[in-house]
Amino acid sequence: RRNQERKEPLVKSTDPFGDLLRENVVKKTSFAKFCQRNLKDPRYLSIKTSREREKRFVKHLESVVGAK
Repeated sequence: RRNQERKEPLVKSTDPFGDLLRENVVKKTSFAKFCQRNLKDPRYLSIKTSREREKRFVKHLESVVGAK
């Protein structure tokens, strides 16, 4: 039990949806595909409205495309 506790990160992320975006979004990802793949993920559900999810997705996608 103690070994499992040590393997967990010491600092929990304050933005679970942002972590999900960083893990799953590349510049060719569409919002519809992102939604399909992550519909049951609790990090996806942490943002209550689809409109807010899409705004965050578009903002993240712009930063990914702009960075490359």
